[in-house]
Amino acid sequence: MNQEGVNVSIKQVINKWKNLKKKNKEVIDSNNHTGNNRCTWKHFDAFNRLCGNKASTVPCVIVDTSKKSGNVVVEKFSTADIEAPSTSSDYKSSSTKPGKESVKRMKETKCKSDRISTIITEIQDTNNNVVNLMKEQHGDRIKRMDRLLDILEKSIDKE
Repeated sequence: MNQEGVNVSIKQVINKWKNLKKKNKEVIDSNNHTGNNRCTWKHFDAFNRLCGNKASTVPCVIVDTSKKSGNVVVEKFSTADIEAPSTSSDYKSSSTKPGKESVKRMKETKCKSDRISTIITEIQDTNNNVVNLMKEQHGDRIKRMDRLLDILEKSIDKE
């Protein structure tokens, strides 16, 4: 820019870059909230192509716990997911307007209550194991303390 006769300092460039990043974040955050109209910005697409795919702005892993399977699903996140996010089969859209979608959860089945009861029993078993281990460790500690007291008594008796 200095070659074209526009004098720009390094500080001005840094401030401009910070403000562009801030504006991009405001647009993204506004579009992520439900109930808001879509925000746009003249340079959004170009700036998002430039900065939106950096490792610092895109999560490397997404954990999805909304699926019905018993295991937690960990999916690798790629740049293709940014352009066309996948929709879960557990949800269905009930809106016909583009840009505004309301998402409703489908009815939960009986297997979820079975899963909850198994989780509760697993937690109770783990809790019982921890309590037993703590009691055992306490007993060991008491035995060591008794041995120490016996040794101290013997050393006092010798003197």
